[in-house]
Amino acid sequence: MLTETARANMQEKYEWAAKQNEIIQRQANSHGPFHTQAMLTRDLTAVKQAFWTFLQAYQQIRFYHGAWLRNTNRQNQGNRLLDAWKAKFLNAKQAEAWDALNALRTEDTHNQPVIPEVTLRPVPIAVIRADNTSSAELEESDIVDIPMQYFEVKILGKNHIISSLVAKNMIMLEWFIDTFDQPL
Repeated sequence: MLTETARANMQEKYEWAAKQNEIIQRQANSHGPFHTQAMLTRDLTAVKQAFWTFLQAYQQIRFYHGAWLRNTNRQNQGNRLLDAWKAKFLNAKQAEAWDALNALRTEDTHNQPVIPEVTLRPVPIAVIRADNTSSAELEESDIVDIPMQYFEVKILGKNHIISSLVAKNMIMLEWFIDTFDQPL
C-alpha cells in the first residue's frame, strides 16, 4: 500500500510537470526573428513560470520518494539507492540532466532559496543566400541570417537549454516513478 500511494502521488505531480513541459516546448518552438521585444518578454515570462512550476513538481516527486523511504525504513539509504537507480537506468547524458535538476533542488531545499536565472539567447540557425545561387559564389552581402532563440537556465555555473533539460527529465521522471521500488 505504501508503494502504491507513493506512486499515485508521484504520478499526480508528474502530470503537473507534463503540463509545464508542454508550455516550455511550445514557447521554445514558437518564436523567431519576427517576434517583437514585447512578445519575447512575454514568452520569457511564460517559460520562467513554467520552469519554476516544473521544478516544484520535480521537488514533490522527490519528496514523495523520501517519504516512501522513511515509511519503508530506508531513510538512511536514499543517496545510495538513488545512485544505484541512476547507474542502472541512465546513461551519462541523462544522469547529467538529472543531476542538474537535483543540484538545483538540493540547493533550494537545503541551503537557500533559488530562483533560476532564465535567459533568452539568440543563436543563428541558418545562413541562406538571398538569390539561391551556388554557395561557392557566396559573398557576405548575399547572406541572410535567420536567428533562433534558446531559453537557457544556469545551474551551478553551466548553461542548459530549458526545453531539452525538461524534456529529458520528463522521460527520466516517468522511469523513476515506474521503477523507484525495484530491487537495485
